[in-house]
Amino acid sequence: MSREATTEQEFLDKHRFSCLTGPLRSGKTWQLRKHHDHAALSLFLDLEHFPLSPELFSITLLAELRNVAPIKDKANIGFIENELEKIKPDQKAILERAFALLDIVAKEQGKELQLHLDNVERLFDLENFRGIRVMPYLSALKQTKVAGTSNYPSFCREKLKGFSFETLAHRTAGREKLAAYSEEGLVCRLHLERSLGRARGQTLLAALLPIISGQAATLTELSRKMFRSAPVTKSLLQRLMDVDLIERRDRKFYIKDPLMDRYFKEVER
Repeated sequence: MSREATTEQEFLDKHRFSCLTGPLRSGKTWQLRKHHDHAALSLFLDLEHFPLSPELFSITLLAELRNVAPIKDKANIGFIENELEKIKPDQKAILERAFALLDIVAKEQGKELQLHLDNVERLFDLENFRGIRVMPYLSALKQTKVAGTSNYPSFCREKLKGFSFETLAHRTAGREKLAAYSEEGLVCRLHLERSLGRARGQTLLAALLPIISGQAATLTELSRKMFRSAPVTKSLLQRLMDVDLIERRDRKFYIKDPLMDRYFKEVER
């Protein structure tokens, strides 16, 4: 291991809240993944491809945690599941219980949990929802260490209060998912950003598109998967149709462009 690599791993070991920043393909994800691989109890989340509405974030976090270790605590899980049955779930309470499960798993396993967040700036998309503030959830963690990566150091230094930062200025081959940086992947990403830039409610729209990809779905099916009422989901779908990302045929919704459909299945999901 190079001295630089050793220093970066030592940096992640040293701080409870840490973040690696630097340009694309500077090795941030590789360093974070390496730290994850050597941890006794660790959860790695790539937030670039993670649903970021409170409801979908919480149930996906719960599913990922269950892959790390069995969860004996039933109270918080039961609360989340019961709240999601409601027409209008308490989003703040759901997120609070979901984040609390990180410490609960650490306590149940008798060791500190390492939470690794690639593209950590995306976590703040949750703040597009009324009353949601991310830092109180992170600051409340006592038995969980948090490490992240970001291409946006200024944004993260402003938002991630209490975090320590290390900048990777050197450029390496990197080990990010190549599909996202292929020529087709970049074209799709640019098209997506431009399209969503013309639509309101980008966070929910971005969460909806991977659900549609791969298989057509009706309004009722999509409403259930999004934990939104039919009128709200219909409004979201109309916005996506207005910017030509999806179309409706035979009462089902499809990604309009086959290449974009493939992109959502292989990269964004």
